[in-house]
Amino acid sequence: MAAVRLVSVVILISFVCDLLLGITMLFHWSRFLSLSFCTDLSQNHNHMSFIAALSFDFSASDGFLLHLKIIRQSIFWGKGQEQFHPLDSYLVCFLLSLPEAKQMSASRFLFSNGILLHSSDAPPVKSFLETHPGAYTTSRTHNNGSWLLFWERHMKRLSESIQILSNSAPQLLFKSNNSAISLPPSASLPIGQPTVQMLVNDSMHKILPIALKKRNGFEELAITTLVSGNLEELNACQTVSEDRMSKILDVHVHVETYVPPTFGIWGNGVHLAVVGDGRQVAAAKYSDWVRIRKPLEKLRPPSVTELLLSNDGDQILEGCVTNFFVVCCKDSDSNGEKALCGYGNKSSFEVQTAPISDGVLPGTIRQLVLDVCRSEGIPFREVAPSWSEREMWEEAFITNSLRLLQHVDSIQVPTEWKSAHSKTWKDISWTKKQFQGGPGMITTVVEEKIMEKAILEGYPISEIHRG
Repeated sequence: MAAVRLVSVVILISFVCDLLLGITMLFHWSRFLSLSFCTDLSQNHNHMSFIAALSFDFSASDGFLLHLKIIRQSIFWGKGQEQFHPLDSYLVCFLLSLPEAKQMSASRFLFSNGILLHSSDAPPVKSFLETHPGAYTTSRTHNNGSWLLFWERHMKRLSESIQILSNSAPQLLFKSNNSAISLPPSASLPIGQPTVQMLVNDSMHKILPIALKKRNGFEELAITTLVSGNLEELNACQTVSEDRMSKILDVHVHVETYVPPTFGIWGNGVHLAVVGDGRQVAAAKYSDWVRIRKPLEKLRPPSVTELLLSNDGDQILEGCVTNFFVVCCKDSDSNGEKALCGYGNKSSFEVQTAPISDGVLPGTIRQLVLDVCRSEGIPFREVAPSWSEREMWEEAFITNSLRLLQHVDSIQVPTEWKSAHSKTWKDISWTKKQFQGGPGMITTVVEEKIMEKAILEGYPISEIHRG
């Protein structure tokens, strides 16, 4: 009799626990349903890959494992089930909406003027860039935080940006705490990549070990390096020499945890909208661009991942934080209509991206794409993709140093370009192009080759630690 009562008590406790957990799940589930970005995920048919694509190491969090087990048992009745259910893509999005997900991805650090700030004190990278002038570059780690992606290329581009800004736009590079000190029209700095890399690595050595200890197993680190000119120090120098650069230049390093998107997953493509004019001094990457592009946000439809730039609504230059590429069907019939491109025949396609001379940023990954096209025999032209020729576009993708390469699912352009800038996205009539399926053949080849280069050109974190 006692045994029966004990079993009854255990069953009752289990029932109460399940009820409480069910209420908790319903609360989180209701919040999850409000996440519009999950609506396309039911199209994903490779569920195992999709789970991996979101780069979540569930074993890193007991909380995630608990939620995973509860949801699978209560919704899928899948006790002991090892196969992934068609709704598992929604499940992962649901997990992303939980507080644990937000807590696990909130770590950030800032090393500035000899002071190291931790998560609660370190501002988001956008806020920091908006309030500090200078040249900057952004890279990230890969292979579980053990390598830096294309670090040598980033240091080369950073040193070039410093030189360009000091020569042609010193107001974008120098800061001053004294309003009485005026900016020179030009302040050419004799600085090369080795000096820049030495200064940056010195700051990285102070922040990376701490940031690496705080990252979870599924996370990488996004690293933004900002170099500002100190106007007081510049004016104090009788002669500007390279050995004085450590006084004239201030190095700031912002680090935050980052979960890279995985290439090639259905529903993981980006959605783009063409909304704004091209940038000024595009040859250099400078922080003031973060503030300048802010007004464009009113034109961003809710589902859009990235905003593209165009001076006329037809010739597409680049994205706000990406370079933009299309893959065209090169062949056409006698009437100029698109012909059927041969699947597996790379020569029947052409990759197009706007040239640097049109006023686009010479992105690190942009150059790698062109290098891959040359080495793989893929035809390409540096010409701004024309929206009026969009019927010839078979594929499209964007690149930057965090995402590397992402295929495009859709692009939309205001039907009436001239009046669009005075409106908000709700008031604009859009014309949209939808790409079919996941990444195409050319996009896939380019991505695979870039990943190979990432391994070959990886910069070991251990080199930073050596100081």
